[in-house]
Amino acid sequence: MILPQIILPWPMVALWPNRKAHWRLVYGAREIQKEETRLLCMEAGLHRLNVPVTSLMVSYTFCAPSQRRYDRDGALQAMKGATDSIAAAIRVDDSNFDFTLRRGDPSKNGGVIVNIEVLG
Repeated sequence: MILPQIILPWPMVALWPNRKAHWRLVYGAREIQKEETRLLCMEAGLHRLNVPVTSLMVSYTFCAPSQRRYDRDGALQAMKGATDSIAAAIRVDDSNFDFTLRRGDPSKNGGVIVNIEVLG
């Protein structure tokens, strides 16, 4: 079963692990990311799903706002707040997530396309 696609904003600079931002900046940015993701999940109807789940495949496609290089493991870490919010929206522990990370085409404001497939 494939869940509705959501498109999240590009992660804020403070969320990238190589930036080494002060913990208060990271905390604030992560809270904003969680709230934005929660609202987008509700808009997509993910909070209404009631599917018994043991495993999910979460695909993040990163469409950067510029040609600047970034590493995928850092990109996944920058999405930690969003991952937590997605897990809360569909009422599943995020330890049940498997990830696929892709580079998408750059876009003006950047964004992360999220596709979720229920595996079992």
